[in-house]
Amino acid sequence: METVLELRGVSKDFGGDPAVDAVSLSIERGELHSLCGPSGCGKTTLLRLVAGFEAPSAGEIFLNSRLINHEPPYRRNVTTVFQNYALFPHMTVQANIEFGLKQKGVRDLAEPVRRALDLVQLTGLEHRRPDQLSGGQRQRVAIARSLALAPEVLLLDEPLSALDPNLRKQVRQELKALQRRVGITFLMVTHDQEEALSLSDRITVLDRGRLQQTGAPQQIYLRPANRFVADFLGTVNWIDGIGVRPEATRISLERPSNGARVRAGRISASTFLGDCIQLDTLLDSGERLTAQVSRMNGAFQSGDHVHVWWHPGDEITL
Repeated sequence: METVLELRGVSKDFGGDPAVDAVSLSIERGELHSLCGPSGCGKTTLLRLVAGFEAPSAGEIFLNSRLINHEPPYRRNVTTVFQNYALFPHMTVQANIEFGLKQKGVRDLAEPVRRALDLVQLTGLEHRRPDQLSGGQRQRVAIARSLALAPEVLLLDEPLSALDPNLRKQVRQELKALQRRVGITFLMVTHDQEEALSLSDRITVLDRGRLQQTGAPQQIYLRPANRFVADFLGTVNWIDGIGVRPEATRISLERPSNGARVRAGRISASTFLGDCIQLDTLLDSGERLTAQVSRMNGAFQSGDHVHVWWHPGDEITL
């Protein structure tokens, strides 16, 4: 794959502990790449460094093999979709999309605006104002405004955080389909693990300004580089230094005889979650485990003595 954006040992220090600490990362052309981690991990600072809103304290940033450390934002062929979309409320959809093009001195506005509206499937809504649109439509206007400028990389800062939970999953799929349709590299910041796993071609996990792991979603979920990555991407049961995800943790009344790892214990709580049942178990050894089992299996009750087991191939070993 061809690298479109590269960071080499990039750091940013605001005084005190660095917000970004010697991060080296390559973003491939045409991929949807997520930067994720807890609040304060440096992901938004990293995005701002790429956009040119902040200057690195150390390291180098390359766009298409060209050093851009000292280039102002308007000279970098990247655009940013902000968390609150930053649309002009008094302008129509069309005027919002035209704004960036006018700033760049583009005279023939009709074709790039038409193309951008078509890409985000908002044709016919060009004369509405933002307050006449849904949350998902406003997001698409913000993306269309950026796409009209034909950027090499589209930067998205928590693009779904302003949406209500019921709308998030729908817009998440729309965003992924849009990225595939336009073929532009998306670099997205998110603190939502499910969002990163479901949307991304690759994910970079950060903690306290340092890169912890980069890889495909399945790779970093099933084979995390360290305990921080494992715990950040979802619940893990840790038994004698071995990790097992709840969905890979099985429970049965009879002891299995299939070569599985087995521990004995008692059900301490059962929680119905709709698509599954969460069973909290206290092992005889004193450890606590969580398992997620099919909701069709209603045989377990609090106090039941059970066998907790898992296949060796499902273990996370660090």
